[in-house]
Order: sequence, then C-alpha cells, then structure tokens
Amino acid sequence: MLKVAKLVAADKTINASRRDDMLFKAVSFISDAYVQTGKKAEALAVITELRKFAISIPSASLLRMANIRLIGLDGSIDPKGIFNETLPATAAPLPELVAAQWIDQSPVTLSKLRGQVVLLDFWAPWCGPCRYTFPRLQRWHESYKDKGLVILGLTNYFGSIDGRRATPSEELAYLRTFKKQQRLPYGFVVADSSVNDRNYGVYSIPMSFLIDRRGNVRFIAMGSGEQEITALGK
Repeated sequence: MLKVAKLVAADKTINASRRDDMLFKAVSFISDAYVQTGKKAEALAVITELRKFAISIPSASLLRMANIRLIGLDGSIDPKGIFNETLPATAAPLPELVAAQWIDQSPVTLSKLRGQVVLLDFWAPWCGPCRYTFPRLQRWHESYKDKGLVILGLTNYFGSIDGRRATPSEELAYLRTFKKQQRLPYGFVVADSSVNDRNYGVYSIPMSFLIDRRGNVRFIAMGSGEQEITALGK
C-alpha cells in the first residue's frame, strides 16, 4: 500500500497536500495494523520510513503529521533524532525556487548552489515570530558566509501592506525598505503565488530548511521557539 502511494505521489501533477494526505493515511493504516497485532517495532519502523521520505521530498507538513503519529506511539523518542542519521551520498534534486523577483541576490538555482550550505527561510513581513528569528539569521550570515553558507529569505506577494491593498510594485518597494530597516544582509526570493510553500510543505511560518553541500535536507526548523532555533543553529 505504501509503495503504491509513493508511486502515485511521484506524479508531479498531483497537489502536494493531497499527496501528503494520501501517504500519511497509507502509513497510518499500516501502523495501526501492526499495533493491533502486537508489532509495535514494525509500526515505529514504517512511521520512521515515512519521516525519512518526508525529509527527502521535502515536506514539512508530512513530517509534522508523521512526528505526531510517532510521539503517539512512543513519547520517549526524540523526533529531531532522525536528522542525526546517516544520509545518502547523493540526493534527489529538491524543488527549484520560483521567483517573481530577487532582492539583493542574483537569480540562482539550488542545483547551482551544490557545494554550498543553503538555508531557506520561509517568512512574511507581517509575521511577528519571523522577526524574532532575524537576529540569529543575521549572526549566522556574518559568521558563516565566508565558509559557504547562503541564506535565502522566501516570501510572497500578499496583495496588501499593513492591512491596506497594495500592488506588486508597491509591495516590492516595501520589501526593499523593510530589508534595509531590519538590516537583513542576505537575499530575498519573492514569489507571486504560494508555489514555494506548496513545494516544501510549508504550513506555517517561520519555517527553515537547512540543505547541506550535497543537496540533502539536514534539518527542518518549524517555528521560532528557542529550542527549535537553537537546534537549527547547532
């Protein structure tokens, strides 16, 4: 059942949220069957397989659902431990970023950034928790930019500024000013839809994806909690 779900999920025409829902339901059914037959280890194994798959896609939404299921089966397991496991030498290409505009960053693809460490930070100017993470992002940029770190702040045109309607050109001007006021030294990627959010399973912000030099997702930070941001920095 899981193999079939994965095959269907590989179809790029399928909506990402539908894909995630299908995969999660398949694995939940399997894990329930294992639990009912007294095979807890097998139930945990299939959830772990789903979590690894979620990271490889990547989909933070699917990973979150799988983590909740994992904790429900065994609350002693640290969900973040999976990021310490050995990863494949080569990774499947991650979804490329879609941008209507780049700010203080030349257009670039993730494939061209292989060999560097990339931090994708999903955020929005109206998001208070996002602003809480800015000082860390600034510090990481200054500390590691010469060692190969590239931070990209991903946001969208939302059609409004501080509650009033705005055109894309007005929002772009606002984002440029906002960037200077907040002293954010890294580049912005601005999309005119939520395509990047869908491609990465971003269901809330801030959310960050740390990608290593080989193109593997090494960590997904969900939120701005102190423990989450400290783990990302580590």
